[in-house]
Amino acid sequence: MKKSGFYIPELDSLRFFAFLLVLVHHADYSNLIPSWEVTAKYGWMGVDLFLCLSAFLFSRLLYAEYQATGTVTVKNFYIRRAFRIWPLYVLFFIIAVTLTVQKRAGATH
Repeated sequence: MKKSGFYIPELDSLRFFAFLLVLVHHADYSNLIPSWEVTAKYGWMGVDLFLCLSAFLFSRLLYAEYQATGTVTVKNFYIRRAFRIWPLYVLFFIIAVTLTVQKRAGATH
């Protein structure tokens, strides 16, 4: 399946690397693994990397909209972002609440 024209597969590896940096940085056991000491120390850079990637992608999408329409509608841009992000967020929230309620109901009996 072909992705949209905005898809850059190389950024997937950078996003994974940013995620891994943050995960190792926050892991309690990361200092126990000798080869992860540097990653644990500088893992905060993963957040910076992720924010830079996000800024690049947002800028690229806005520029593409400007080229296609001659204008940029920020409201529509954020509405499209919400429709892309919120369904997964709502699904995750529903699953988390359901599991929490089930766990608490099981603990009271």
